[in-house]
Amino acid sequence: MIFHTWSLQLFFTILISIFTQIAFYRINASKDIYKSLKVGFQSGLICSLLINYLQPQKFPILIGNIIIFILFTYTYFHWINMGETARRVRILHEIGSVKNGLTLKELENKYSPKQILIIRLKRLIAKDQILFDGQSKKYYKKNMSIYLLATVVSAYSKLLQKILYLPR
Repeated sequence: MIFHTWSLQLFFTILISIFTQIAFYRINASKDIYKSLKVGFQSGLICSLLINYLQPQKFPILIGNIIIFILFTYTYFHWINMGETARRVRILHEIGSVKNGLTLKELENKYSPKQILIIRLKRLIAKDQILFDGQSKKYYKKNMSIYLLATVVSAYSKLLQKILYLPR
């Protein structure tokens, strides 16, 4: 028996996921952090199912491991996302990329609410999450994966609020 306990199986799955994500990011020329997170998640999920196939566990243990793995992945995603999109990191990058520095007015121009919205919309279009119709001047959801994930997270949040009696 390779894995004597469910926690060891879960730990191994998480390690495989993290190492795969890091390796994919370093090897991939585009350096797309979100693609690497997706590949890491998929490898961890496949690893979990493969371990269960090679060493059958009780069904509740498999489901429990998968749920814990998904919640870990969700936390890991946001941990990476915070470091990737934090405003102070972006501001430091902007200031550091200009030899003569930036004035407060120049920084305000770069970070106006409208400019931030435009940047986020461009990013969503580039990642094939939304689509812009130039004729109607409207945005539409294109790739359902993030929308479905947001729906699941929202439902999970509501469930936790009901179970734990948390105020909204």
